[in-house]
Amino acid sequence: MLQAHHPSVSQPQVRYFYMSASDSKAAEIIAIVNSDADVIRIPVPEEDVILQAFFQRDVTTYETARFGEAATWRIFNSWEKLETDHARYNVCPDVLEMLLICKAAMPLQEQYTMAKV
Repeated sequence: MLQAHHPSVSQPQVRYFYMSASDSKAAEIIAIVNSDADVIRIPVPEEDVILQAFFQRDVTTYETARFGEAATWRIFNSWEKLETDHARYNVCPDVLEMLLICKAAMPLQEQYTMAKV
């Protein structure tokens, strides 16, 4: 179920996807800045994984200044790092609070990486 904090249909969106842990990889939250789809496909050796967005919000002006208009995949292995990062990019505290409600259902470990596509 996609949760959103009254996102604007005319504003660029950040969508969040949960990739559960596997034998070789820790669980991740994938936040795609300037996302235009509620579903993404992750290629894995056995079979591609299709993920459905569980949350979306408007892109902040700080994120636009940093990432531009291109879709940017931001990978989080820690809710703490996600929270710190989002505070730095001026995500509305109420929106961040709504996102953090998902912590219990989506456990993560401690690591963070970023990739631009």
